[in-house]
Parts: sequence; structure tokens; C-alpha cells
Amino acid sequence: MSQPPLSRQIGALEEDLGAELFERTPKGVLLTPAGRQFLAEARNILLLIEQARRNTSAAGRGDMGELTVGFTMCAAYSVVPILTRLYMAAFPKVTLRIRELMPNALERDLKEGVIDLAITFPGSEAPDLQTQALLREPLNVVLPHEQNMKLAEEAANEIAIMGIRLGFERDRGVLEGPRALCILGISLQIL
Repeated sequence: MSQPPLSRQIGALEEDLGAELFERTPKGVLLTPAGRQFLAEARNILLLIEQARRNTSAAGRGDMGELTVGFTMCAAYSVVPILTRLYMAAFPKVTLRIRELMPNALERDLKEGVIDLAITFPGSEAPDLQTQALLREPLNVVLPHEQNMKLAEEAANEIAIMGIRLGFERDRGVLEGPRALCILGISLQIL
């Protein structure tokens, strides 16, 4: 940019600000007190723009920002504590907010954008939600010791009505199901 257009732009800026930024001398120009203040403010603005660029980029990568997680009461005692610790260690600049809610409120808040993700029981068939299994918990059918194997087999037959077939290992005292049952994490125990 040639000198006259630059001088015109400085003059227009000084007029807009209502203050002279430069003191013109025969040897050149010096910053006035208003000019020094304006320069300091302009440098701060440039630093803020650079910080905004870095923060926006970090937020886009998920390294910064806020994540709100909703969960059911059962998850509060199983997966939420460990997941919270792991997430905060991996993403220390992300503010993690957690909310305990009933399953129907979790689905509603997720759809309305109140929470970013939900930890809940399987069963939401909403087509606009995607689910992923987080963990499978073992469940036990426990029978009194004085009950005989016949009662245990009857309990297994009742479970089979639900589409799960059980096999037994009598010598171990644990009535363990085959592969399908193990996948579900269910075992029968005789106390």
C-alpha cells in the first residue's frame, strides 16, 4: 500500500476514534498516548482471535467444551463412577456434567438436546436414537440349599420359556447355562 492511501486510512481511523494516534514530526511519527493504548488493545484483540481459533478447533475435536451425560440410578453404582474418572483424565478441558434421570426422561432429554448421551437400560426402539451395549451384568438365580436339583431344573425350565435353554454341571454345585446364557451373564447357583 502506498503512503498516501495509508495516511488516509490512519486519518479516517483517528477521526473515527476521536483521537490522534500519531504525532507527526520532521523525523517521522511517534505514537501518542492514545496511539499506545490503541496498539495495546489491538494486540490483545489479535491474541483473543488466535485463542478463539484454537479453542474452536479444540471444541471441534472434542478436546474442549462441555458434555452432559444422563444416567439411570443403577448405572450410578456400576459404570458412571469409572467412566467419569476415565473421561475426565482423557479430556481434562471438557466440563463434564452428569444427571441422574428416569429412563423415559433420559430419552426425552436426549431428543431435546438437554443431555448429549444417556446411560440406560436396553429397550429404546426410537428410530432416531443409536444404541451401543456398554456392559453386561451377571444375574444369578439363587435357591436355598435344602431345595433339590429338581427345583433348580424347574427354575431353569421357567427361564427356558423366555427363550433361554440351560444346561447343568451338577458336580460343581453351579447350574451354568450354555453359550447363550453366558452371553446374557445368567448363572444358577445352589447355596
